[in-house]
Amino acid sequence: SLGMSDAGSGLLGAEAPLVDVSKNGPRPFHKYNHNVLVTWGLTLTWGCSDSIWSGTVLASYLYELMGSSNAYAGYVEAAQGLANLIFALPIGWAADKSSKSRIIACGGALVPVAGATTAFAVTWGAAHPEHHMLCFWIFLGSMCCWGLVGAVVNGPAQALYADSVVMGERSKYYTILFGCYLLASTLGPLVAIIMFTVHGNRWHLMDLRNIFLAGMGLELLSVPLMFSYRDSAALEKPAAEAPQAAEVTTSTANGEGV
Repeated sequence: SLGMSDAGSGLLGAEAPLVDVSKNGPRPFHKYNHNVLVTWGLTLTWGCSDSIWSGTVLASYLYELMGSSNAYAGYVEAAQGLANLIFALPIGWAADKSSKSRIIACGGALVPVAGATTAFAVTWGAAHPEHHMLCFWIFLGSMCCWGLVGAVVNGPAQALYADSVVMGERSKYYTILFGCYLLASTLGPLVAIIMFTVHGNRWHLMDLRNIFLAGMGLELLSVPLMFSYRDSAALEKPAAEAPQAAEVTTSTANGEGV
């Protein structure tokens, strides 16, 4: 009976971090789960920076750069959406088979690459409009990287958020998450409006470049957040681990290994 008690206490000890992790550690808002706080921060930073440059500013810049043609803006935005669609399934599969936090960190490592290539294309195109085709192809590659990052942010990051929310309170937490998204979608255009006002409401390449670069700088704030996710903070085990946990529990109940 002593062996069974030890085994049972060992099993409970292994489960404890999954339940009480939201109360451990000196963090602000300590009553909230670590992954929940990280997701709220990521939603604010990612949504705010993305809404600064990826909408009207991107289309307007390419329109000016490519000689008053809207077609190239459509190609670039289509490349981003297509990359997101193509990579969403394999990224989700890899996250389920290995580690969600590791896949999210890989996505975070791509943010500086995507930001640097986009910033180079914007800066070079504004200074050398005659090289517009080269900038277009760089834009195309960088938008594919952004599509890949978007698949991570909207895939494994959201899945780990769901795993880190207490059952029965998900409506509350998803309402807060949606509020963060709305706030970010408001702050981003507000920053763009202020910058356009400072530049005299001009939509020339140099002016659009500065707004682009401001958005790229804010994108970097999401990198440390994407490296901060922890699988151990999830309240629910991945489905792949459930049969193993059930087998251990059954063996302990039958007195095996005592």
